[in-house]
Amino acid sequence: MVMLGPPNQGSDLARLAASNHLLRNLASGAARELVLHWDIIRRELQTPPFQYGIIAGGKGDNEGYSLLLEGDDDAIVRVSETQLQGSDGFLVIPVRHSRMMEHTDVQQETLRFLLHGRFAKKSLHTSLSEK
Repeated sequence: MVMLGPPNQGSDLARLAASNHLLRNLASGAARELVLHWDIIRRELQTPPFQYGIIAGGKGDNEGYSLLLEGDDDAIVRVSETQLQGSDGFLVIPVRHSRMMEHTDVQQETLRFLLHGRFAKKSLHTSLSEK
């Protein structure tokens, strides 16, 4: 399995939205779930019991795409928020969260991981499993 930009550690942007009435009401879908129910979701999340990799979007710097988030990010989720202990691969690709699924490099790296159990490219970031 390959996770694409998952907020495995929650989302600072969702926490910011949760504290703002207008943003809280504008959130929809998965974002709304994170905004309203992260405490419940966090308790139910489990580390997959099989091989998995994570692809995060980011610029590879300490600024990312969003002016609202500290550190590298894909404009929605910080790179550090995507990490999960025990991953078999971690990769940062320069892409925004909303474009991740259609990005050619993301598609190719996902296929490679599913077929071979590893990403072809090396990330500049260190995953939690490598610490």
